[in-house]
Amino acid sequence: YHDQTRLERDILKIMQGSNRVVRFLKSFTFRGFFCIVTELLYKDCYTVLRSQRFYGFSLSMMQTIAKQVAEAISFAHKNNIIHCDIKPENVMFTNKRKLSVKLVDYGCSCYRDKILFSYIQSRYFRAPEVALGIHYGPEIDVWSYACVLVELFTGKPLFPANTEQELLGMFVP
Repeated sequence: YHDQTRLERDILKIMQGSNRVVRFLKSFTFRGFFCIVTELLYKDCYTVLRSQRFYGFSLSMMQTIAKQVAEAISFAHKNNIIHCDIKPENVMFTNKRKLSVKLVDYGCSCYRDKILFSYIQSRYFRAPEVALGIHYGPEIDVWSYACVLVELFTGKPLFPANTEQELLGMFVP
């Protein structure tokens, strides 16, 4: 876990070149646990969606979220980083006014040429290549991003599968 947390810290440091990524402040070890300190943000998109009884976000809010998350993903990919866990819970509003968002949680992230995990991405946002267990790349973030946008706009997940097999079945009409 320490190695993965240190990798997360190192990736966060690289990602500081984007103002659409949670700001890294410092890291330290406490009682054997490696800790990462980031800026304090408001609420994640899923929590806000739930508080609205899953009534989707307005078109103007969707445009803001879509643009800002795309900027974060684009920056990651330009730096050969795959986030690997784009979901509403990892998109956070910066304050109560909900005018801007930042991408958080780089704990599953990896470098494009150093893929670490085969079991990644939350099921509702899992790309077909991950579900099939084949080689994946930055495109999986784009897949998840699109699934997130659908959920935030409609209030419902695009692929609400309970199992991997059910998820694969939902990909085929």
